[in-house]
Amino acid sequence: MQIILVGVDHVSAPIALRERLSCTQRQIPQVLHEIRNVAQECVLLSTCNRIEIYAVFSEIEEEEGYIQLLRILSNVSGITLPELKAHSYLFVDEQVVSHLYGVACGLFSLVPGESQIQGQVVEALEIAQGGRASVLEVKLESAAMLPLLVLLPCNWQRNYFPIFIRHVFC
Repeated sequence: MQIILVGVDHVSAPIALRERLSCTQRQIPQVLHEIRNVAQECVLLSTCNRIEIYAVFSEIEEEEGYIQLLRILSNVSGITLPELKAHSYLFVDEQVVSHLYGVACGLFSLVPGESQIQGQVVEALEIAQGGRASVLEVKLESAAMLPLLVLLPCNWQRNYFPIFIRHVFC
């Protein structure tokens, strides 16, 4: 079993490309259906500054999973595969969990520490649970709770206090 994350965010892609990739709440179930044709489990996080597919594959090489997920994004958005590949990132297994924790805490947001992303992570999980998301469910639920454990005691919103999750959990 392998957890793969394919994403595009404000660091990796210009806003014009991110706008073309953005999925509305009505489109997300359709995209999840497409992803479930190739993956055992999936969650789609789509915000104004990022789109990320979290997927669990049973027996697949990470490069093959990466390309399959990019093809789905390409089909949905009309963006060519080479253009998507040039602006996307790939994380696998532990890297996925570390990245997810940073995203949920707002550490990788355009405005570091913003709290809206926490609700968006929870919402992405709720939409995915309409299908099947057992392995990812545990990861996303713990990521949604992490800001309460890390950021609130630090008064993140009031005083800038840099905590880098990768350093805390490694």
